[in-house]
Amino acid sequence: MLAAIIVLATLGKLSDGLLASLEKRFLAWRDTFNGQSREG
Repeated sequence: MLAAIIVLATLGKLSDGLLASLEKRFLAWRDTFNGQSREG
């Protein structure tokens, strides 16, 4: 039982880290947006 809890906790941390890195990669454009268009 304790081993299952440890395995699930580890898998949860790994998936959280993976999603955080994907979020940084694919949503990086949001950090540079300043509300103005290129034309003006």
